[in-house]
Amino acid sequence: MTTVTVGLPSGIQSGDTLLAQIIVYDGNASDVPTAPSGWDSIREDSANSGNQATSWLYYKVAGANEPPFYKWNIGANWAAGVMGAWRGASPSPINAASGATAGGATPIFVSAPSLTAAASNVLQVYFYASQSHAGPIISLPNAITQRFNTASSKEGFTLAFADLAAPPVDVPSSTFPAVASIPGSAVLTAQAVLLIPASQTGDNSQTK
Repeated sequence: MTTVTVGLPSGIQSGDTLLAQIIVYDGNASDVPTAPSGWDSIREDSANSGNQATSWLYYKVAGANEPPFYKWNIGANWAAGVMGAWRGASPSPINAASGATAGGATPIFVSAPSLTAAASNVLQVYFYASQSHAGPIISLPNAITQRFNTASSKEGFTLAFADLAAPPVDVPSSTFPAVASIPGSAVLTAQAVLLIPASQTGDNSQTK
């Protein structure tokens, strides 16, 4: 494909924070998606161990009249995407982000590095993606609330996301490893984003 089309979740309201994950069959982030107007990049993380993937994260604050879907343009490649929505975040919602990758014979484990909130009542959102000859099974830890976990019916990708209230200000968060399983080998990415609640501010930092 050359376009990744991702539908909006139902029930979107103006001011909601939209987070989108685009995963591309690319082990070094060279196939850079062109984001739709109004979307900003958060970070990308690449894995390459025979299997390969780069997971790109983007955000947008929803307006009053959102279209039913958005399109990211890429070079001709295999790709998939997903989008979630969260209510009650600041108009400048991104406090911090982190990511990590793993690859090899399954099962493989990886967690996004710990983050430290710069504001109170922050929500931490976790995105995971795995690639292999077919969509691997991603198992998330019970401590986080799973919101989505689906394998692509056409490509060898599985995407999942979840969330959890972050610890108080200046307390490092726990890490939450996901597990990817499939006969053979796979790659797995794990990314975390801190969302600042309305009326709070943060430093928009990122952690590799």
